[in-house]
Amino acid sequence: MSEKAISKIYDHVFITIHDLDDGRHTFTPDYYMAESFRRLSEGKNIQPHDIILLKHEWLELGLMKRYGYAYQTAHDITERKYNYTLALRAWHKKEGMAWSG
Repeated sequence: MSEKAISKIYDHVFITIHDLDDGRHTFTPDYYMAESFRRLSEGKNIQPHDIILLKHEWLELGLMKRYGYAYQTAHDITERKYNYTLALRAWHKKEGMAWSG
């Protein structure tokens, strides 16, 4: 992905105010997503679920921008192709880590 695309993804996840079911605000902070972005930005120890996160957020953002989908609709469609939570769970299991998500 280009730096421009990654910058748009970062803004989508951490900066942009969205119309969500419980009002207008940024997404709820998520430790695992923050850690994925940290690894990606450092270019170290990148995990498969980190790449899935980028693809997930890029598709979700595209659906919201191009088709005007509400966040939840775009998210549900995106989950069918790029399921970050499922990939994160699999990584936890592979690493012998407890899942707390």
